[in-house]
Amino acid sequence: MAVRLIWRPEEAASIGEATAIALQRGGIAVIPTESGQEAIAWGLAPDAAARLSAIAGDHPLALALRSHGDLLDWLPHARGRITNLARKHWPGPLGMFASGGEWGLASKLPDSVRRAVWTDHGLALRMPAMPLIDVVQAVLGGPLLIASIEGTPEADVLIEAEPSVLAPAAVTWVQANPSEWRIVRPGVVPAEHLAEDSACSILFLCTGNTCRSPMAAGLCRMLLAQALGCAESELASRGFRVQSAGLSAMMGQSASSHADKVTRAWGADLSEHRSQRLTGPLYYLSDHVFAMTRSHLEVLESIPPQPSSPRPRLLSPYNEDIADPYGGHEADYRACAEQILEALKLRLPEILES
Repeated sequence: MAVRLIWRPEEAASIGEATAIALQRGGIAVIPTESGQEAIAWGLAPDAAARLSAIAGDHPLALALRSHGDLLDWLPHARGRITNLARKHWPGPLGMFASGGEWGLASKLPDSVRRAVWTDHGLALRMPAMPLIDVVQAVLGGPLLIASIEGTPEADVLIEAEPSVLAPAAVTWVQANPSEWRIVRPGVVPAEHLAEDSACSILFLCTGNTCRSPMAAGLCRMLLAQALGCAESELASRGFRVQSAGLSAMMGQSASSHADKVTRAWGADLSEHRSQRLTGPLYYLSDHVFAMTRSHLEVLESIPPQPSSPRPRLLSPYNEDIADPYGGHEADYRACAEQILEALKLRLPEILES
């Protein structure tokens, strides 16, 4: 008979320990997640993995990760679309069959378990929004397997949550590699969100978002299009999104006429630019955040971090401030644009590789 427990965050340690002991003995536990009732087993217990696979039916069997850093343990060369989707959608109801590069820790799994989680689609990975996963793995010191289930199967531990008014969020499963992705099992995460979030998002920040950051964004689009051999309008489909914002910007202002003129000489067009102020979603959903000065960077570093927060940096790889040309002559804007362009050329390889 299953041990029945009620999930309470304040009792996470004792619930996690009881669950871990049952899993270590080859048992299965049913736990509540954002996707409803799911079942977990210890990844080093082949018999339990086979049992879990059987009760999962046609639902994928996956490795349950507890942090974004775990991804590189399992796929050391993960990048591009894989890491972009993971950073923006984990923890949450997104499952990923990821491939590209070496196996990492997957090579240490028992053969039968490895075959179950590494299919023709790639390595099956999840990061549920359930802190119990972290607690159990800390006790076991080894990987957890997870699968969505129908109904309530026979289990050794049954953990129930307090009643919720929220409907379970069906997991969306995608197949991804560094350069592309596709949905293999529809769920609650829509394709349009995945298309946007799988792109490498680059954000340039200054004060008013009318001079330096628009110039940086425009010149970055130009360099990326040249490097990829495509039109700037095709950058999104090629996996790149370039934006700019200001820490103290007024909304809807055009780029400075001098900024537009000097960047146009290199082939960048700022005519469609409209200023915007930095927001939380804009910041947290960016993969690269480049500030113009140390004072901007200090403001960014004061923003409360999240597990997947981007690491803000100065645009200049030499840690030099890019002075504000606002109110100056055209020559001041040209000198500023030249400094930005040189910094972008040095940053471009890492952007293209991300």
